[in-house]
Amino acid sequence: MRALKKITLTLYVSLLSTFSIASGSPEAVRFSDGIYNKAQAKSGKKLYKKHCLSCHEKGYFEPVFLAWQGESAGTLYEVMSAAMPESSPGSLSTDEYADIFAYVLKEIGYPSSTATLDPDSEAFSKIIIRPPG
Repeated sequence: MRALKKITLTLYVSLLSTFSIASGSPEAVRFSDGIYNKAQAKSGKKLYKKHCLSCHEKGYFEPVFLAWQGESAGTLYEVMSAAMPESSPGSLSTDEYADIFAYVLKEIGYPSSTATLDPDSEAFSKIIIRPPG
C-alpha cells in the first residue's frame, strides 16, 4: 500500500510539473527569442511607410515600448490594431498589423528568427514587454 501511495504521489507531481511547463508562464516566450521573421519586417516596413509614417516618425515606438514595459504584447497589439491608422482605425488585415508590429520590433532592436509573428496565438498574448537585449 505504501508503494502505491508513493507511485501515485510521483505521478501527481509529474503531472503538475508537465502542466506547469505546458501552460507556460508569461515569460515563456520573449521578444528577444525572435518572434517575427525578416519577410514580415520587410513587408511591415512598406506598410509602415504607407499607413504610419505620416504621424509616427521612425523613432516613435521606442519610447512607446518603454512606456508599455511590464504589459502584455497582446494588449499593445490590440490597441494598435483597433486605433490605427488614425484616419481609418482597424482597417488593415491581421497580417498587415502583424507585419507592422514585426517592423517596429526590428527597428527597436529585437532580433528576428524563422518564427512568424501570430498575434492570435496564446503565446503572443503572454509575452511581457521588456527592453531589447
